[in-house]
Amino acid sequence: MAVIAEQIKKSLDAVQSWNSVYTSFLGMAFGKADASTLDAVIDAEAKAGRWVNVAKLKTEAEVIRYDSPTIQDAVKQMLTNMPMFNTTKLPKNGDDGRYWNWYYCVLNGYRWARELNYEIDKWGDPADGFRGLYSVRVKEPAVFYACNPDTGEVLRMFGGRWHQAAALMGNWMKFHEYRISDAEVALTNEQMNFIQTYWKTDHFIYAPQWQNYEVRNDMVFTECAKMAAMYPLLGDVIGYVTRDLSSRYTRYKWGSPQWGGYNVAVHHYPGNLERRMDGTMGAWSILHMYYKLMSDADKANMKEMLLGSKETGRAADLLLTSDLFDSSTQRFRFRSGDSPSDLATCFGCVTLFLMGIVPDSASLAVPIRALGVEMYPIEFFDPTHFGFNYDARRIKVPVYAGKMLFQFGDKPAEARFQFDGIYQVQFSNDWNNVLSVQKVADLNALYLTTPKKPTTVEALASSFVVMLTAFPIWGLSKQLIRHVKR
Repeated sequence: MAVIAEQIKKSLDAVQSWNSVYTSFLGMAFGKADASTLDAVIDAEAKAGRWVNVAKLKTEAEVIRYDSPTIQDAVKQMLTNMPMFNTTKLPKNGDDGRYWNWYYCVLNGYRWARELNYEIDKWGDPADGFRGLYSVRVKEPAVFYACNPDTGEVLRMFGGRWHQAAALMGNWMKFHEYRISDAEVALTNEQMNFIQTYWKTDHFIYAPQWQNYEVRNDMVFTECAKMAAMYPLLGDVIGYVTRDLSSRYTRYKWGSPQWGGYNVAVHHYPGNLERRMDGTMGAWSILHMYYKLMSDADKANMKEMLLGSKETGRAADLLLTSDLFDSSTQRFRFRSGDSPSDLATCFGCVTLFLMGIVPDSASLAVPIRALGVEMYPIEFFDPTHFGFNYDARRIKVPVYAGKMLFQFGDKPAEARFQFDGIYQVQFSNDWNNVLSVQKVADLNALYLTTPKKPTTVEALASSFVVMLTAFPIWGLSKQLIRHVKR
């Protein structure tokens, strides 16, 4: 049985470069990079003219509340050089001259222009950008992953994939941050379209033309968590998600469909059993995020999968005996059949860290990072919330109060947390005992907790809005919906 802490160290030591868009961010939680590393990476991306990556790095820097003259200069270059469409103040964030939905971190450019007092006229009013994207959406019968508002052209696959519905919801939430009232109407419509189009009995399908399980649920369900935390009257999307997670991952333990018979996440079930490291990391981040809302049976199954039993293999051991791990190099593969890579190895280390934590009455308070940086969210594993220091035998974790187990050594160690918060946990030299827990910060981000139940009046109003939004998005009366919601 693998000693998880030892394996994380070996794999971290096998990463060849911490100076890339993703490894620099994850490396800070693992003590392999620091905030200044972002300066070198964002400067290199700016010099290469990769403006979306500049926006990604700036967004990640904001997660850890870091800024610098180098970052500001790179952002100014992005604001100047990222092209706009002719008919709308919406940035072209794709190399193909289109707007790609899942890179909506570029919409922060409206705010950055004002904060830096730079290129304000070019970026203009974000409401104009919203109208440009929404004007395409209302004309389309299905979701798309890229579009050109100048021509009305869209790109979609299989009748519209579910993670593109999630990306559009993320766009509407981002525009709503700019106090654009119609963005909440768009979000309400999109959520209802998502539930009606993609829900099938006990799980969400991949696409209308490909009705199976698909690996990018971490992106979709992070967006759903953000909606639940910010817009509690938008309907029971969390109820659908928890039912999906049970069907997808925990009801039949390793026999559940998204594991595909391989004990790691597969790309599509049953259509494409390619194993995915990003999907495996995403699975465990989402299972921890939603743990508090699971049924007792699903909680018990999740704990058994993490701890292992005579009937059920232990998650960490199964990952390390899968074809996503290369024991000769101690590195991970992004996909089965790939060569090992730094990106996959970082994902593998995050996954092992999550597999070393067994919730009970306490659980991880995974921060919701729906930021539009990529299809696979990594920003939840940020150094303000998580940390791993092998030499000091210490980790950092955000928790909801109670009891949980850690299995970084060769046997589980119990820890109790009196209050919700971010804690440093000190272990013995063999990682088999918890020596101390010390609260170092309050929970200070957006988290998924049990939603407040609405009053009867609120519930009726919400139900009426849901009834209205059940019609196709292109036929809604926005004025009527706004009146009802008032």
